Amino acid sequence: MADNDSGTPATESNQTLTGTGADDQLSGGLGDDVITGGAGDDVLRGDGPIAGSWHYETFDRNFTSANGQAFDFGGDASERTGSGYVTDFDESSLTNAIRGTTGNPGDFGVIYTSTLNITDSGVYTFATNSDDGSTIQIFDSAGTPVTFTQGGTTADYMNNDFHQPATTRSGQVTLDSNETYTIQVRYWENQGADVLQVTVDPPGSTGAVNINDSGLVGVPPDPDYSTTGVPAGVEGDDFLSGGAGNDTLWGDGGDDTLNGGAGDDIIDGGRGADTIDGGFGLDTIDGGEEDDIIAGGEGNDVITGGVGDDIIFGDEFDPGAGNEYFYVGNAYIADENYTITGSGDFAGPTASEIQVTTDPVTIRFLDDDTSLGGDDGANEVRADPTFQRVEIDGVEYGANLDFSVTFEDPTGTVYRFAVLDVDFDGDGSNQDANEDGHILIQIDGPAIVPGTVLDTRSGFQNISATDYDALRAATAFNDTIDGGDGNDTIEGGRGNDAITVGRGDIATGGADADTFTLDFGQTSTDGSMVVTIDGSTTEIDGVDNDSLDLTGFGTFTLTQTTDTDGNSTSGTAVYADGTTVNFTEIENLIVCFAKGTQIKTSDGIRDIESLQVGDKLVTKDNGLQSIRWIGKRTLSEDKLDAHPKLKPIRIKAGALGEGMPSRDLIVSPQHRIVVRSKIAIRMFDTQEILVPAKHLIGLQDVSIAAEMREVTYYHLLCDNHEIIEADGAFAETLYTGTEAMKAMSPEALEEIMLILGDQFSTRRPLARFTPKGRQAKKLIERHIKNDRAVYC
Repeated sequence: MADNDSGTPATESNQTLTGTGADDQLSGGLGDDVITGGAGDDVLRGDGPIAGSWHYETFDRNFTSANGQAFDFGGDASERTGSGYVTDFDESSLTNAIRGTTGNPGDFGVIYTSTLNITDSGVYTFATNSDDGSTIQIFDSAGTPVTFTQGGTTADYMNNDFHQPATTRSGQVTLDSNETYTIQVRYWENQGADVLQVTVDPPGSTGAVNINDSGLVGVPPDPDYSTTGVPAGVEGDDFLSGGAGNDTLWGDGGDDTLNGGAGDDIIDGGRGADTIDGGFGLDTIDGGEEDDIIAGGEGNDVITGGVGDDIIFGDEFDPGAGNEYFYVGNAYIADENYTITGSGDFAGPTASEIQVTTDPVTIRFLDDDTSLGGDDGANEVRADPTFQRVEIDGVEYGANLDFSVTFEDPTGTVYRFAVLDVDFDGDGSNQDANEDGHILIQIDGPAIVPGTVLDTRSGFQNISATDYDALRAATAFNDTIDGGDGNDTIEGGRGNDAITVGRGDIATGGADADTFTLDFGQTSTDGSMVVTIDGSTTEIDGVDNDSLDLTGFGTFTLTQTTDTDGNSTSGTAVYADGTTVNFTEIENLIVCFAKGTQIKTSDGIRDIESLQVGDKLVTKDNGLQSIRWIGKRTLSEDKLDAHPKLKPIRIKAGALGEGMPSRDLIVSPQHRIVVRSKIAIRMFDTQEILVPAKHLIGLQDVSIAAEMREVTYYHLLCDNHEIIEADGAFAETLYTGTEAMKAMSPEALEEIMLILGDQFSTRRPLARFTPKGRQAKKLIERHIKNDRAVYC
C-alpha cells in the first residue's frame, strides 16, 4: 500500500501522489494536489490528516554540541521549512524531501504531533532512541502537560534531550481512557548520524512496540497547525480520484474535484466549491460548505449538499452543465459476456450470430455531445478517445458508438443493441476486428438467459436512430438526496429517489416513483420562503408515481388541481409562517402506526385498530389524554412497489434497549421514535429526542419490512403532541403544532379542523426536540460505533 511515509510526505507544495493496487492512505497536505488511489479501498484527503499519521514541522537551525536543545526551536517561523503529514520517523528522508536534497542532512529539527487513542487506563511507558536529542510531551484536553516519572524524578516531558550517539531513555505516565490526549515528539540533530525511534509499552502488554504499530496514534491537527503560532498556509484546490474499490475521499478546504470511480465510496467535499462525481457503486456523498456540483453516478447513492447553493444530480451530470457524462447498463463485452458464433464481425455493419454466455456487466459511456442524433459526421471519428470513451472497472478506453443492431432469439423475441467499438489495446485504432473490442449495450428487449443464441434480424442501422434516453433508461438507481442549507437545485434522475428539500430549493424527481420530504430547518441563502418541487412526467416502464411529504411543519392552506394526465395533482401549500411549497405531479405521503400495533390505554394494552375516538391513551408527560381523531390508510402491494419509500420499518423486540420494544414494532418511515441516551445529551443537550424510524436503520434489528406486501397505517390525534407507549416503545402521536402537520387529503384535514376548532391554529410545542435529518443520522451512527442502546 502507499501512504505518506517520509519519502512521500504530505507537504505544503503542489504534488502528485499515486497509489497502488492495495488499500492506500494518502493526504496531499496544503497546496493544489493530484492524488490517484487506483484499485483497493483507499483513503484520500486533499489537505487534511489521516488517522494513524503525524503532523510534522521541519526547521533549519544551527544546533550546537550542547545538551537540552529540544525546546529551543519551534517558536520562530523564520526557521520553519515545511509541514504536512507523515506516517513514520525517518527524519533524514523527511528533511531531504522538504529541502530537495540528498545525503546526510545536518542541523535540523522536527516536531511531530498527533493524538492518542487511549482505551485502557493505567501506566504507559514511552521511550525514544535518538541521535541527537528528543523529548515526548503529552497534553490533556485542557492543554496541560501530564507528568512523566523518569529515573525517580518527575517532569512534564520524557527527557532524552542530549547531544549523543543513539541512546534510549524512557518515562512512565498515567493515562485515563476517558481523557483526550495530544502527543508531541521533538527531535533535533546537530551533525553526523541521525536516529529517531519511538516505542510504547501499554498497561498489561507483553513488551514495548513501535508506537506506529501500537494502534494508539490517532488523528493529527489540521494542516494549517503550527507551533510557531503562524498558520502554515491555505488549503488548496485538489483533484482526487479513488479508482476501483470502496474508497473514502475528503476534499477538505479549497475548490476540489473528487471522482469516486468504481466501488461503494464515501466522499466529503469539505470547505470550498467542489465538483464531485460518485461514479459506479452505492456512494455516500456530502458536498460540505459552499456551492458544490454533485453527481451521484450509477448506484443507489446517498447525497447531502451541505451548506451552500448546490446543484445535485442523483445520477449523471446534466449535459447542459458542461459535463456530458452518460451512464448505461446491460452491456455485453465480446469474449467475456458473448461470443460470435457465425460469420462476420463488428468492425463494420456486417451481419453476425452471437451466443450470450454470461449476464451483462455495468459500464459507463462518456460523450461530449448532448444527444446521439448529431454524431454521424460530427466529432465522433474513429480512434478519437477525446470525445467518446467507455469506462470499465474504473479504466477508460477510447470508443466509437456508430450503429445499432437488432437480433432475435429462436422464439422470435426481438432485442436491440447499440454497438460500441472499443480501443482495448490503446493503439489508437478502435476499428480493429483483431481486438475483439466490441461491446453491445442493450437498448430494447427482455433480459437474456445465458446460453441464448441470437441472430441478426435486419442488419445494422445508423446510430442516429438511437437517442441517449434509451441508453440512460437501461439502468435506474434509487438515490437519497438532501440539499442541506442554501438554495439548492436537485435532479433525482432515474430511479425511485428520496429527496429532502428546504426553503429556496428547486427539486425535480425525474423518472420513476420519487418521494419528496420537507425540512424547514434548512436555511436558504437569500431568505427565500419558497420551495419548488416537480415530480416530473418522465416514465420508465410506464412508472411515474411521485409522493410529497408535507409532514411536520405547521398548519397550511392547500390548493390543488388534477393534472391533465388525470392521475396526479399540482398545487400550493402555504404554511402559517409564510413558507410556500409549489408542486406538480405529486401524491401525499403518510406518517403513522401500522395495523396490529399495541397501544397502552386506560383500559390496558389494546390493538390500534380497536381504538375509538374518546378512548384515553396513557401519555408519558400528561397522564391520560383522549383520542380526538383517528385516521387510517391501507397501502396495497402495487402502491408499495410504486412508492418503496413508504414501505414500513420493522423495529424488532429489544432493538432500542432492554425490552424496548416488547415485541416487533411496525411504523411508517417518517414516524418518530423516542431516543434517550447520554450520547443524545452530549450532542443536543437534552436527554430525550424524537428520531424518524427511517434514521434508525443501521441499528441491529431495525430494517425495512420488505416482506410485508400490504400495510395499513393509523394516525392518533390528541389535543397536544404526546408521547405514548406502542409495543413497549415510546413514540409520537400526530402533531398539529406550528412545527409539524400532516399532508392529509383535503377531506381528512377538514375533519381535523372541525374537531379541534380554534385549537387547530393554536401554537403548540413538539413533545420532544427533533434534530435535522443529518444530525439524526450522526446520532445513530455514534450509537452504533459505541455499541450503545438508543434508549437507556
